[in-house]
Amino acid sequence: RCTHELRPSSRAATTLAGYSCVSPVAGLSRNNQVWVYDDWHYRLKLLDAQATEQLTSDDLRLSLGVTAPPDELLVEGNQVLLVFRERGVAAFTNLGQFVGWLPIPAGAHSLYWQQDQLLFRLQDSLYCWRGRGEPAALPLPAIFSPDQLLDVRIAGDRIFFLTRQGISCLPYTYSCHE
Repeated sequence: RCTHELRPSSRAATTLAGYSCVSPVAGLSRNNQVWVYDDWHYRLKLLDAQATEQLTSDDLRLSLGVTAPPDELLVEGNQVLLVFRERGVAAFTNLGQFVGWLPIPAGAHSLYWQQDQLLFRLQDSLYCWRGRGEPAALPLPAIFSPDQLLDVRIAGDRIFFLTRQGISCLPYTYSCHE
């Protein structure tokens, strides 16, 4: 049971079935279990519907040298990503084992998996990464100023831009394939 809405930008104290965390980040796994980051034990944990731990990572203070909680948590397929804005993006298997740091620069935010592409914002630009190589910059339509852009989502052959003025939908023809 949550005492506060779970969302990455929230910094309120949250309790999820007895798991107290200062920085609530959570992600839904394929089998309807929930990945959470436990601030008190510095571990990534997979909880079932009864909030019983199914899997847990090593202590990330020791294995990764992190001391601050992650800013975001994403789950896509067999990967779990912890986003540390000051450090970068740590990738884990669906068994909670650390794989490595992704080539996503520190400071990246608003990460989103879409059509096998990891989209993210860095300063005033939008980037995508396909799982290998370096991230590629996505050209923003000239009709948007970067400071107006709040979020981006891709659905099929359309890209949706959320700005302070509303939502705009355009054809999506760019891919960051190698």
